[in-house]
Amino acid sequence: MPAPATAPAPDRPAYGMSITPFTPDGAIDEPALRRHLRFMADGGCGVFMGALNSGEGFLLTRPEIRRIYEIGVSELSGKAPVFAACLEHTSTAMIIELARESAAIGLDGAQLYPPAPADPSAVMTAAEVERFFRDVCEAVHTPLFLCNYFHGAVSVDKPGGKIPVDMLARLVNDYPHVKGVNAGGDPAYLKALIDAVGKKRPVRTPGGAQLLLCLELGGHGFISTEPNIAPRLSSRIIETYRAGDRAQAKVLFAILERLRLTLIRHLYPRSLKPALAHLGFPVGDPRRPFLPLDPAAARDIARVLDELDIKRIEGLA
Repeated sequence: MPAPATAPAPDRPAYGMSITPFTPDGAIDEPALRRHLRFMADGGCGVFMGALNSGEGFLLTRPEIRRIYEIGVSELSGKAPVFAACLEHTSTAMIIELARESAAIGLDGAQLYPPAPADPSAVMTAAEVERFFRDVCEAVHTPLFLCNYFHGAVSVDKPGGKIPVDMLARLVNDYPHVKGVNAGGDPAYLKALIDAVGKKRPVRTPGGAQLLLCLELGGHGFISTEPNIAPRLSSRIIETYRAGDRAQAKVLFAILERLRLTLIRHLYPRSLKPALAHLGFPVGDPRRPFLPLDPAAARDIARVLDELDIKRIEGLA
């Protein structure tokens, strides 16, 4: 049965790709997930559920994906935007099925990645990528967010190729239920994309590294992993920038950037869980084959969090 209709929550400039907590026996820790979702939403961020990296989505079963979606709707519907992220499969029909299922559960929409064949030597042509996006957009009529980035070595037309800006602009023009574009790239590419679609739909950059650049070019914000750990900091950077205090926004961004680099150094998704545990959110260990970080790495993450004063910034001190 479709979930009851609820007025959509206001859009947020910052979105977090949520982690998935696990119990010691490897099951989804539902109370911990609910608490974590409230933490991100209370910090001013929207949420994407089931992310393949930070959410360990590729290690979740289909029933588990359905369950975390249900929890996301239960906790956040009408309070903060909550979207499906676990839609990266090679089959167009499967992606359509998953997107429809997430809508029936009650999520506000879904993120749509480009097609990604399992063979890393595969090269998609631009025409094939556009056909894929159109097939999904024409079969799914609930909100969608287009991504221009791939997971793996797949490229468009040639190694290192990018999804053409004019393709994304056409898709935005042709499908009103495409509600935004989550896009990364070099500054020239990002500027061209924001110029082409930024006045019609929000453009957010994936990952915190390009957040200030995105804002400076007229973009909307970012969708990333750092809001798992620092949602207030993530949203405050954007709010401060929009309020005209560029100097303070750069100070806050430097804190976020050090946090990002620390988490990357110790490898996603492993680094996220000891970071949250240090903040008072026990969320278990990663699911195998990922292994927990060694104690020295966990201590290094805790030290950086304390030096950055993240507990105080996030209202946890």
